[in-house]
Amino acid sequence: MPPAMATLRQTPANTCSEKQAVLDKREKIMRLGMSKESDISKARATKGCCPDMCPERERYIREERRRVHLYEMVPGTESQPQIDHRLAVKEYSRSSADQEEPLPLELRPSHVLAKTMEYLCSKIMDYCVGGNWGDWYDFLWNRTRAIRKDITQQHLCSPIAAGLVEKCARFHIYCGARLVEEGPMIFDAKINTENLTKCLQTLKEMYADLVKRGVTCESEAEFRAYIVLMNLNNGDTLREVQQLRQEVRNSPAIAFALSAYAALNDRNYVKFFKLVESATFLNACILHRYFNQIRHVALKIILRAYSAAKGPVSMTFDQLRSVLHFESNDEAAEFLQHYGVLSGASPANLSLSKENFVEPEATLPSKRAPLLVENFDENGYFIGIIKPPPSTHADVKIPGPKLPPLNEIPNQVVKDTVKQLIIRVIDEDVIRLVKESLEDEKQCLLAVTNIADDLVNMFQKELCTELVTEVVNDAKQELIILKQQEEKLLEARACDELVEELIDRVQQEEAQRIAVNVFKEVEAERLEKLKAVCMAEVNKDLLHKHLVFILEEIAEEVYQTDVLDRLQLLDESAEKTRIACCRRFFHRWVARYRNITRVRRSMLAFPAAPSMLPLKRNNYFNAHDKTFQISKKTRFNLGPQTDLVEELRLSNIERMIAKIQVKSPLKMADVIFPVLNDHHGSDYMKLLVSLPPSSTSVVDQRISNWLTTKLSVGSVREAGLLSLYNLTEPNESHRKFGVCVRQVLENNAKQLLGTNMAMILLPVNKDKEPDESYWDEPRQRLEELLSKLQPIPAVPLLIISPLGIAKESVQRLMGVYEYLERGLVSHVKVDRLDVNYNKQLPESIQWLFTHRSPIPPVSLTDMRTLVESYVAAHFLSPVYHDLFDRQHADLVHQDVSEIIKHFNDVITHLATNIVDERQYSWPVYEFHPGCHFRESTELRGST
Repeated sequence: MPPAMATLRQTPANTCSEKQAVLDKREKIMRLGMSKESDISKARATKGCCPDMCPERERYIREERRRVHLYEMVPGTESQPQIDHRLAVKEYSRSSADQEEPLPLELRPSHVLAKTMEYLCSKIMDYCVGGNWGDWYDFLWNRTRAIRKDITQQHLCSPIAAGLVEKCARFHIYCGARLVEEGPMIFDAKINTENLTKCLQTLKEMYADLVKRGVTCESEAEFRAYIVLMNLNNGDTLREVQQLRQEVRNSPAIAFALSAYAALNDRNYVKFFKLVESATFLNACILHRYFNQIRHVALKIILRAYSAAKGPVSMTFDQLRSVLHFESNDEAAEFLQHYGVLSGASPANLSLSKENFVEPEATLPSKRAPLLVENFDENGYFIGIIKPPPSTHADVKIPGPKLPPLNEIPNQVVKDTVKQLIIRVIDEDVIRLVKESLEDEKQCLLAVTNIADDLVNMFQKELCTELVTEVVNDAKQELIILKQQEEKLLEARACDELVEELIDRVQQEEAQRIAVNVFKEVEAERLEKLKAVCMAEVNKDLLHKHLVFILEEIAEEVYQTDVLDRLQLLDESAEKTRIACCRRFFHRWVARYRNITRVRRSMLAFPAAPSMLPLKRNNYFNAHDKTFQISKKTRFNLGPQTDLVEELRLSNIERMIAKIQVKSPLKMADVIFPVLNDHHGSDYMKLLVSLPPSSTSVVDQRISNWLTTKLSVGSVREAGLLSLYNLTEPNESHRKFGVCVRQVLENNAKQLLGTNMAMILLPVNKDKEPDESYWDEPRQRLEELLSKLQPIPAVPLLIISPLGIAKESVQRLMGVYEYLERGLVSHVKVDRLDVNYNKQLPESIQWLFTHRSPIPPVSLTDMRTLVESYVAAHFLSPVYHDLFDRQHADLVHQDVSEIIKHFNDVITHLATNIVDERQYSWPVYEFHPGCHFRESTELRGST
């Protein structure tokens, strides 16, 4: 034993992954010890030695990778699948160029393959969990392919190997007929046929190799017949049959296959279905694939035979269904509708005509045929028909059973019985009359012959000949009369049959008419009930929506009148309290400052020692200046009380601005990318910002500087251009986006191209409630901004208001509703500028990017191509489609005036909807400054 292998024996492995690792190392060691034979003449096939149905290493790999099938799983481990090593079957793996040569311990020998196939046939093929045909077929198909692959890799050629492939072929034959109605996700008939063909081809090669060794298989004739049945449409089939051995060629299975071949190629559908009825189960399963073909041929033959010269011929639906051997009326109706013979529901009588027959492009899907192919229904009950043996006729008359009372016999039975009795009596009378006439004729002829013989001896030959001729003529005349009587009887019987048939047809049509009327009445009543129920539901829904709408309006009104007014009063009270507090403390400060100033002045003016001057001179020097001495540094200008309140209010606003002013600009990538992931707009986005003029108050200038600082990114030298940069989306697409933010400074329409967002800042008002003159300046700015923009596309508008009034009032006073109606503005949002607006600004920017209007796609084409493509799509295609439908429905073509009117409407609609290029705000000037730019003289509003 190699040292490496001994080391593996000492390595513990408790989990599947550990065991798999040990087995992988063992496989590498074994492959290192193997040598490949370069001489093909000395090469030998690998002989498998795996004792289990599934190699050990594969079991661990599949459990580790959660590839455990339902039939191999330990019960109760569905959440964490565990493989049952006793039930695991080797899985099929597709061969590839880089795949290693299988080791002997990965291949199963013949007896293990036979055991595996026996397990699949006895335990799996008769067991389908919950009718789940998909898992059942996938499991068996995969495992049988693995068996065939092991046979191929080991080059097995023995009766055991042939028997395994035969079972695989039988499995595919059965599935081809049983699962034909399943969906493509469960069963693919084409793939199943390919696998069946491969199995039969392998069997042909095995049979040929075994015959060379002097070994024959019992089932060779059966599967040779399957090969013939699979190739009934192949013209080379008979030649291949002639090359078979004599005992196989003369077997009953080959004879049956050749009969089916002859019936299909001779288009003898009656013989074909008789062969299906007498076929074995697997033969019937193979012949099932030709049902649609032979029915198609049979339908063409019937139409050609019945409607050759007389036009449409009536034929009962049940009779045609019986001839074509359909399982149900629905299947027959679907087949006839597919070829255009039947339209609508299946009637009792069909009108057969070659003109109605069509050859559709699509093929009709196959259906199961349990009555012809199988003997059991879906529930497993026997449905086979046992034909009784033929009865023997005897002269013994058996008295009939006692007839039931007359009132218990149905009318149809009485009618059929009378009809049979009349026919029987007429037949007996005709036979009796014919027999009597023949007897009379024989007697007459005999008498004439005797008389002629006597007269020949007595009279001359001519007289005898004349007499005999007259007698013969009389006999012929009697025969003619008898024939005429017989023809009259036949005509009478035919008339009776025709009358009966007409009566039956009239009764059936009357019953059908009554049934249709009753159905229409019931359907109308049901529709009325449904309408009543729907109307009740709609009324209930409308009432609920109306109540909700009224309640929302009431709640909004209560909220506006109570909550907002109360909050406004609280804000005003708080503002007044703050101003009163400031005034009180300011007065205290002024009083204290005056005291301190007076004390200081006193200290400075108080002499350090008594004056050395006389009293009069001292008083003169100290009392001639009577003014209040205050230095310039300590002088305080006291104005009116109203100016002080205004200064305090402005100071409060300045403190608010100082709190929200953040010098660092917004990180536009973090703001924009969450919106771009969910919005499919243009790759270029341009925002216009309208700020109050520089001549306004200092507070407005500070707010404007703060807003431009937040929206500025990078160092842009152009005046009014705040930001201009590209962003790359951080995902696999690496999509690039261009962002431009520009401040409105001058009337330059070229710089406004490509705008799809707008923002306007309202100025600060000194009064609590601004008057009408306050709104003139921002309204004028908004009007100038929107008048410069092109009408397509409409832009979302963000209004930033430092006022404390309602947002609806701001929209009304700014005249936004007019711009919405004109289509210049798509969406409007009003934000209130407060202390926390620094946090709300990114959300407002996201709102703008979310509601921006996408720039319409622009393509370049000439006018002729545009008009031709539009007319072809909206006029020619609908007109030809309508013409085709009317021809198939045998309807009259549309009036020429209607077609001309439709053409004029199409041209009018095209001319109306072609928009002048001056209506588009495109392209973005900052990113494409020279991209076929239209001069300002060509733009709307610039001339």
